Amino acid sequence: MELSEKKQKILVFLCWLMYSAAYCGRYGYNANINFVISDFGVTHAEAGLVATLFFFAYGAGQVVNGILCRYYNKRYVLGGAMAISAVINLAVFAGAGFASWKYLWLINGFVQSVLWSSLVLVLGENLSSHNFEKAVFAMSTTTAAGTFLSYGCSALFALWGGYKYTFLFGGVLLAAVGAVWTAFYGSVTLKSSRGGQKTPVSERQNTERALRRGIFVVAAVLAVFAVANNLIKDGLTTWAPSILKENYGVSDSLSIFITLFLPVLGVFGATFAVLLNRKVKNLVFLSAALFVFVFALSLAVALCSKSMPVVVASACFVLVSCLTSAVNNVITSIAPFYYKDKLNPGALSGVLNGFCYVGSTISSYGLGAVSDRYGWSGVFVLFSVLSGVLAVIGGAFSAAGLFGKRRKKLTAEGKDIGGAEKRLDENAACEEQGTNRAEEEK
Repeated sequence: MELSEKKQKILVFLCWLMYSAAYCGRYGYNANINFVISDFGVTHAEAGLVATLFFFAYGAGQVVNGILCRYYNKRYVLGGAMAISAVINLAVFAGAGFASWKYLWLINGFVQSVLWSSLVLVLGENLSSHNFEKAVFAMSTTTAAGTFLSYGCSALFALWGGYKYTFLFGGVLLAAVGAVWTAFYGSVTLKSSRGGQKTPVSERQNTERALRRGIFVVAAVLAVFAVANNLIKDGLTTWAPSILKENYGVSDSLSIFITLFLPVLGVFGATFAVLLNRKVKNLVFLSAALFVFVFALSLAVALCSKSMPVVVASACFVLVSCLTSAVNNVITSIAPFYYKDKLNPGALSGVLNGFCYVGSTISSYGLGAVSDRYGWSGVFVLFSVLSGVLAVIGGAFSAAGLFGKRRKKLTAEGKDIGGAEKRLDENAACEEQGTNRAEEEK
């Protein structure tokens, strides 16, 4: 049984809406981190700890939920997760003390970790194969849509002198979208995809086949890429307002406004990854090629940070965001659908996204601590080193893969040639024996 095209489109939209709204419930803090620092008189590292705990809980939860999501009743579990995240945002708006924020955001991170792997699994179970690329593109825009909404509202509220209204907006939006999901989920999905399923024998066979084909090795490399890539991507998004303010004298509201273009224009990076994947099927090589450009841009900012005009610096930030968004799309969206027939897409996306948030966890507190000691130039030196190392690793891995394939091909050809020569020798021997017998008979 297959869903109608109309229902598949509605399902993709619902999944897109859920994850886009979720960003408003998590990035309200990141967008207003400058106000938090000045309002509560805390250091970069202390302010970054709140986001770090969110990313830690989110990353750990991604792995757990990626493995378990096949058993969830996704109608109520995902709707409930949105409701809890909404309550947490409203608690911050209502005046919860800063000391409690890190614990609230820790819970928020674990609750929201239910979403991604479950949404990918829902799409994988309900969409026809010809709609997978459309789903990959749609879900790749959720970061941009959600972050644009969160940072855009934060910039407006900053102008009005009320940054905490961002949390009110996020809470209301999460509650509303969660209610829509709960109301319409059942009508746009197949009955077999509503939870409580056991792992079919065919899936176990596919997993065993995937092990033989080395997919887990590719997944391991992509997991390493995920950590460093998201350290750069989310670290830049989190700290760009502070960088623009402290290095270039940009006002709080304008720095937030400029920063919101990072994930928005990152949509072009995600789209670029989808287009490149049509030509380049090797996901490791594709990611490594993108890291080369991240290295060059990060090194340029590191060497010319304070002498660089703010327009040029902002352009570099945007390009880095586009490139890292492209890599992120390869890891969290393209790879799970690419290996859908061999591995559970929800589990693979959950594990890889979990590694993404390991990098995000490090980025908030870690980069804040690096900037406190070495300045923002030191942060971009770190970005250039990480991206350069990853480009080398990806290139070496891809070259080794090509060498291995070529060696197998030559070995196979050698066996074919050897077999042919053996058959020729046998035929020649038979002919010689036949000739000798004929001479004896004469």
